[in-house]
Amino acid sequence: DNADTIVGNCDTTLFLGGIMEKRFIDKAYPELLDDADFMAAYRRKHHTIRLGEPEPEVVSKEEMPQIRPKGGSIAQFCFKGIICNQKVGRHETGGEKEIWEFVLDKGVRAEVVSPTRTGILLSIFL
Repeated sequence: DNADTIVGNCDTTLFLGGIMEKRFIDKAYPELLDDADFMAAYRRKHHTIRLGEPEPEVVSKEEMPQIRPKGGSIAQFCFKGIICNQKVGRHETGGEKEIWEFVLDKGVRAEVVSPTRTGILLSIFL
């Protein structure tokens, strides 16, 4: 069993398995990673399997509720000169914060009036 032999000056019978050991093998004995017999024995010994390559599925960002592109939102409020898009709600942050996108018409400006413990207070000038 190739996994239970001396490799270089390292007794592989001392290998315990796990990611730290795998990193050790990667650095100290990179040639073992290409040794199919060693890796097969290593996996048998440590009850691991080689996972295949991930097969990503391409989806548009509009299909993913976690991604909210510019102009997209979970709630929208429109006022004269400003559109307020809620990007992240309190239910997504454990009740802590909300994240908003403000779309201002040309000539409208927003200024921070007062930062608070829970966010900021804006003043809108038309």
